[in-house]
Amino acid sequence: MNYPISVDGQPALVILILFAKSVIICYSKKMFLDYCRENIEHMEKKKVLICGIRDFGSRAEGQYFMTREDGDIKFCEGIVLGESGAKKILSCVEIDEIIAIGSSNQCVESKDGKQISIPYHKIKLNEGIELFVSDTENFSDFDFFRYRLTQFVEGINIDTADFFETLECNRREEILDQMKEIFGDDLSQAIWRFVQEEEIQEKTKILAKSLTEQERHWMKAYLHSVLARKHQITAKVNNASIPISFVPITDDSEQKVINRFSNLISELLTEKDKEIELYVDLHGFSMEDSFVCMNALYALHEDPGSIIKIKDVVDEKIVLSGYLYEISLSSNRYRVQKLMVGINAFLQNGKTDILRDYWEES
Repeated sequence: MNYPISVDGQPALVILILFAKSVIICYSKKMFLDYCRENIEHMEKKKVLICGIRDFGSRAEGQYFMTREDGDIKFCEGIVLGESGAKKILSCVEIDEIIAIGSSNQCVESKDGKQISIPYHKIKLNEGIELFVSDTENFSDFDFFRYRLTQFVEGINIDTADFFETLECNRREEILDQMKEIFGDDLSQAIWRFVQEEEIQEKTKILAKSLTEQERHWMKAYLHSVLARKHQITAKVNNASIPISFVPITDDSEQKVINRFSNLISELLTEKDKEIELYVDLHGFSMEDSFVCMNALYALHEDPGSIIKIKDVVDEKIVLSGYLYEISLSSNRYRVQKLMVGINAFLQNGKTDILRDYWEES
């Protein structure tokens, strides 16, 4: 049969059929994506905190953090990397599950006198945790992280109290007298005033220079311990039975990181009837691991119809000449990645949908 019309040597009817198929495919894809979006809107939401954990190096000394909330400034202490970001998120969001990520030797248990790694360890946050124990040095990083967060959600701070006895009584009294000369007798507002008032900052820095390193740590720990409750970051919900998992990610090579992280993705996708809202703090990671993990999460976030959405990312910076770290929630980290992907898609394929979404969200 001869077709009277042809396009580039192809019969017009064939071209018409191919065109019709492409239209049907595109329309079907649109209907599928619309269906996914409609279902996501009606899905139950599950709020998941993902954080990288790593020991600062000493469990006797903490770092101190500030955050701005509703026009006010609040503070917290962190001994494990990842702790302060987790506290920030737990103070803002009713988290349903926590996933801690670190190297395989950070989650161990004793078996026949030997310590073995636990690859996938899902338990309650406070499971097996005795808060008033004197020796936490035998805790794995994962268990110490759970121990610290359990204190936080239950509104107590045991470790700072232990630190007070590291100075002789007479020396403690001398430092307290010097602090009262700067702040007055009421030290419960001292850290808050230190951030707000430049004159107090200068006087405190002069005092700090006259102290030994141990005495400076003691001063910070004391001022944080007596800080008025209204200036402290507190948990939104007192729930020490939040499920928490540990997923090990090694630093051996990028490929191993990717392989390990794929197991985390599988765990996130176990409940397909729920939309997963992610809150992410990767300050306990190396830069390379953080980059790989954030890109993997971002890819899931941008996939049309995905049930995984990044809600907030913890940002952190040093402020006040290193006396404090400031933590905040920001989605700018992954949004920069979205911009770069959108630019690449436009240059390579002329696609503008990602760039358009980026600007609409801005």
